[in-house]
Amino acid sequence: MTNGHGEASIAARIARDVRALAPLATDHLALVGERLGSAGFPDVGPQRAMPSGGLVAMGNVRAFARDLGAGWLGLFAGQLRFLRSLRGRYAAVIAVGDAYAAALTRLAGVPWAFVGTAKSEYVAPYDRSSGGSSNRQRGSSYATARRPKRCAGKDCGPKRPAT
Repeated sequence: MTNGHGEASIAARIARDVRALAPLATDHLALVGERLGSAGFPDVGPQRAMPSGGLVAMGNVRAFARDLGAGWLGLFAGQLRFLRSLRGRYAAVIAVGDAYAAALTRLAGVPWAFVGTAKSEYVAPYDRSSGGSSNRQRGSSYATARRPKRCAGKDCGPKRPAT
């Protein structure tokens, strides 16, 4: 799962590397933007480009109002429903991006990981509340991994011990 163009590129690379290690299929859910997937990393779930481009900084009421007018609320509700439907369909969810994507990963009810990406200094400059350093990692984007249908019920690679 990703929440931006750069995050989708990072997630595609992670998905490619995961597929090189194990016979897994990988899918992409774009929380921001649309059709950001690629070969071997198809888009799934509801997605739509918003007028703000996803860069809605805190306090940017006009950009958020435009997104609301373009159907953001319905998109968000659809994404929540989709994430809740993932239990049992996916082995894990990887979030690439910021805290928004990281928070939504938990709705999938499967093991998850978070890959923080650089925060937008242009839109929301760092300050004391965010650590004061532009080297601090922020963000979330998600790639989902699931066993291919041909592996259903079979031994399809290494299994992690139960914790």
